[in-house]
Amino acid sequence: MAANLLGTGITVPEPGEYVADGAARQAAAALTGRFPAWAADAVDLPRGTDDAGVLARYRRLASLYT
Repeated sequence: MAANLLGTGITVPEPGEYVADGAARQAAAALTGRFPAWAADAVDLPRGTDDAGVLARYRRLASLYT
């Protein structure tokens, strides 16, 4: 829904072991003096439906508060 409301795609990190990855990065930084430039895998979420009615209702309601 957020992708439709914002008019953009959404990219999220690939599911993984974030705590272990962070600990490994910190350990590497402690040993080398700099953080490694490890690439993070990402997943693009589907846009969902292009329901113009939902977007119109959102904009109408949002205009009440701006």
